Amino acid sequence: MSEDDNLHLDPIVEKAEDRGYLEVDKDKERIEYHCGDPHEEDYVKEEKVRAVTYSWLIIEMEYAAECIGVEFSVPDRVPTKFADIVVFDSEDMTEPYIAVENKSRDTSDADYDQAIEQGYGYANSLGAEYLLVDKGDQSVVYKVSGFGGMEREENRLGSKDKLPVGYDQEPEWELIAGEENDISPSPVEELEKKIRRTHAEIWSGGKRDPLTSFDEWSKLLFAKVYDEGLKDGEPRMFQRGVGMSDSRVANNVHDLFEDAKEEHPTVFEDGATIELPAEKVADIVDILQEESITSHDLDGIGRAFEEFFGQIFRGQLGQYFTRRELTRYMVSTVDPDTTDFVLDPTVGSGGFLIETYYQLHNEIMSGSGSERQKVEQSVNFAQNHLYGVEIHEKLSRIAKVNMILHKVSPKNIEGDRSCLDTQFDRDRLNGENFDVVVGNPPFGDSVEAGDRDRLGSNKLERFDLKKGSKIKTEIAVIERGIEFLKPGGTLAFVVPDGLLNNYSERSNCPQLRRHLIRNGKITGVTSLPEHTFTKAGAQNKTSILFFEKYTEEEKEEFDETFRQVLDEKEIDDFDDLTGSEKWDVMADVVTENDYPVFLAEAEEIGYAPTGESVERNDLYTPDEDGYPDLNTEDNILAQYHKFCDDPEGYEGGDDPETMSIMASEMFSRRDDGRIDPKYHLFQRKAQEDAPDGTKKLRLGDALEERDERVDPTNHPDTEFTVPTVTHDGDMTKREAGKGKNPVAWEGQYFTGSSRWHYMYEGDIVYSQIDLWKGAISTVGEDFDGAISTTEFPIYKVEDEDKLDPHYLKLLLRSEYFQNAIRAIVTGHSNRRRTQQDDFEDLEIFIPEIGEQRQIAAEFAQRQEQIEKAEEELDDLRSQLDKAVTGELPLDEIIEEETDEETPVEAELAEMDDD
Repeated sequence: MSEDDNLHLDPIVEKAEDRGYLEVDKDKERIEYHCGDPHEEDYVKEEKVRAVTYSWLIIEMEYAAECIGVEFSVPDRVPTKFADIVVFDSEDMTEPYIAVENKSRDTSDADYDQAIEQGYGYANSLGAEYLLVDKGDQSVVYKVSGFGGMEREENRLGSKDKLPVGYDQEPEWELIAGEENDISPSPVEELEKKIRRTHAEIWSGGKRDPLTSFDEWSKLLFAKVYDEGLKDGEPRMFQRGVGMSDSRVANNVHDLFEDAKEEHPTVFEDGATIELPAEKVADIVDILQEESITSHDLDGIGRAFEEFFGQIFRGQLGQYFTRRELTRYMVSTVDPDTTDFVLDPTVGSGGFLIETYYQLHNEIMSGSGSERQKVEQSVNFAQNHLYGVEIHEKLSRIAKVNMILHKVSPKNIEGDRSCLDTQFDRDRLNGENFDVVVGNPPFGDSVEAGDRDRLGSNKLERFDLKKGSKIKTEIAVIERGIEFLKPGGTLAFVVPDGLLNNYSERSNCPQLRRHLIRNGKITGVTSLPEHTFTKAGAQNKTSILFFEKYTEEEKEEFDETFRQVLDEKEIDDFDDLTGSEKWDVMADVVTENDYPVFLAEAEEIGYAPTGESVERNDLYTPDEDGYPDLNTEDNILAQYHKFCDDPEGYEGGDDPETMSIMASEMFSRRDDGRIDPKYHLFQRKAQEDAPDGTKKLRLGDALEERDERVDPTNHPDTEFTVPTVTHDGDMTKREAGKGKNPVAWEGQYFTGSSRWHYMYEGDIVYSQIDLWKGAISTVGEDFDGAISTTEFPIYKVEDEDKLDPHYLKLLLRSEYFQNAIRAIVTGHSNRRRTQQDDFEDLEIFIPEIGEQRQIAAEFAQRQEQIEKAEEELDDLRSQLDKAVTGELPLDEIIEEETDEETPVEAELAEMDDD
């Protein structure tokens, strides 16, 4: 390696490049200086010395890049001459302060002396205070002003280190640690605004991609939090001293960042730097310098950052940020103690670990013992008991900074690593070592064999729940979560409802449920409302699964019972059985090892679909500090505690709905082992007697599926009517040529393998995907003879003297039966299905046929009146528009008084008579 190559690798040049003061193109051997007078040059020989000097002046000597000119034109010289570097005393670049002459390292002594004379000429012409001549391994500084033009001895100051630092002006600091004018916390709402402003400054309206912006923001926050820990009497470095340039402010922040990395070496890698221009860093300092973030109480910091994290994660990073209402409920339910080791295998922003620390810290500090002992215990838990894994390197850094901000040590977070891996740097992650595993795993994706990014040193073959050459992400994380648990440990995960209720063996969901049964107890499931992750852009219906891994003794007992049941049923290989046969075995095994399960349904969770906070929270009732108030009973957490006090005697609650069910009953109620609370809570209701004046009727006994098939391609010239069913319960024609629909509904244009069926007037038709949204209707005259696919099952009423189809439509769209249908749907996306078997098993309540027809007729009449009124209103609006533009006289839109009673007048008169 040549001498010049060594210069190119000079650390100070690399540091200057990292900080954006210059840019080296190694391929083209060019350098570009980013300063007050930018310049680009070939990067060879003498230029490499100039790059070192330029970088040193900015970083070590604290001169502002915006006050520096490179290859700067010197006045009054003919021909035109250029000084290598000129440092000015202000950004207007009118008062030169230092003139610099650079030479390559191999410059001879004679040429070096000549360079001094040349530099002197430049310095005098510029009127500079100082002259620096530098050839890399040798340098000299002269004081130029105030001395004669030929003086070379008295004004010789020595090597370049003798230059005054930062114009020889000590900055005037306003913020001093521990003094009256020190930083202080602003109201939480104000802090939140500052957080948004800083990120917006970095993002710059999309100039930087979201993740990069968030990463850079976290670096600055990292430096800021470190600065807030300075000793009393020291000036804050995260501030702009009076008159300080952007470069000097930015250099201080860069130094803070380096010091913070030394204190927390696991957060950022050694080579990590703040990759923002000096003016941008200075802008952030201007916004945050007077704020004391770490002086806020822990919950206040959480409130200030929560909404910000939520917006960034959901809107710009595509991640599902878990709201504090959920993390607080889940951690409170699991209720870890200070001896427990806690793991979040998909750590995200670190919310679950931070919440765990919140709760244990509060418990410790409110307990007995000296203040010192309690603080030591809290610090020990924060440093040694909280672990996390995050596959995304930048997200893991963000989580670590967030944890530091909340006074939680990030040293046990493994970033750039998937929890599906089996080899970790932290020993505790290599085995069954955790008392609690909690989190919100990603779902909707699959891991395939050979995916080294996600499997790491693991292999797909090791997963019991693999399906062919891949495994669903959410299933894989649950399987690994169980493996991380100690025997007797507890798992709490947010899961998609499909895992709890999908019946198809192809979905692998029943296999997961059987895997849970074979490895532990499903101690509880809490159903979450539809809007839980709506603000995050997700349409998934989710629940919270609570699971307790068997102790070694319990596992032995279960395995022994399992073997006995197989022997009694003379089954050689469990894997050869059908799905329903497997559930028959599992139900028998669980019956011998029975236990109660807590089920609950939350309708409100403390925030609305928009993300705004609301007062009602079915999960827990917050006290004045926002923590669960265990003295109230009208919430799920309190009911869970009652359940724990007497699991088998627990009677459940109505608002919110909760219940205790024996595992054997839960798994034997159906032949697919569904465990979603909505289903079982509704089944409890469904066992009640029919209301007075009605009788129960199973739909499958009152309806007959119409199976009159037709292949449209056999009728190429026939134009078919193809309807759809709306969420309002109406039937409309499906639009040809839209989406995957053929260009016309003529038989010759039909393609694909869909099976088509005829429907006739009076039939009942529903959408398997949207029945839970009200998509059920009766076939009217306009659609007599229309056709639909099996996605729209068609039924005819077997005896219309017992059941009126129009009444049935109204009944199934009622609030009660819409809740019933939501209880039986399977899946978790916005396209949840109502299986036909479940539909036919619904029990309805019906009055006598005369009353049914009367109710249906009354609804039809009222609907007709509403439609007519809407038409009249539209007509009136149209007339008013014409009157405003002068097309119609105003008096023509005033109806003449008639003797005819309007429907509304007639109804009012009838009410008066009553």
